Amino acid sequence: MGWLALDADAIVHRAYGEPEGAVPTAIASRFGDGVLSADGSVDRDALARFVLYDADNARWLEELVKPLIWAEAEAAVADPSGRGVFLDLPLLFEWGWEERFSAVVAVYAEDDVRMERLRGKGADMDRVAALSALQMGVEEKLERADFVLVNNGDSSLLRGQCAELSRLFSGGDRVAPA
Repeated sequence: MGWLALDADAIVHRAYGEPEGAVPTAIASRFGDGVLSADGSVDRDALARFVLYDADNARWLEELVKPLIWAEAEAAVADPSGRGVFLDLPLLFEWGWEERFSAVVAVYAEDDVRMERLRGKGADMDRVAALSALQMGVEEKLERADFVLVNNGDSSLLRGQCAELSRLFSGGDRVAPA
């Protein structure tokens, strides 16, 4: 629909994949070389053992990657094309970033639907539970969001909701860093 969609997880994973980059170097400095793959990129499974069950380590890692995510969001908004920008950021509320945006859109799927989709992707359900424990509850996120899209059905239902939301913002408003 012409909007630029940024994925915070993809931004971070790109940084993890830069052998000898600033992020892998900082992570290895804190947790040891065992968190790096043979090519020097971050081994996400090894890193998870340090951050999933240790709140201090999780916060440290968040502080390391937040500037990367924000820099990419700011660059996207500054793009002279004037395209609207959506940033997919699971920890938006936890980081207190909601005020940085003109609107917050939550995408909701019932628990059984989400879990089935994750299992279908081969997700480690213990890891999913640990990540969920680090995040604000779904109900609170839905209450705090400006808009909620329901994603329980097929992609055409979600696409229709996205089209309606896009029409709402087509008058010049943009869902982007303020």
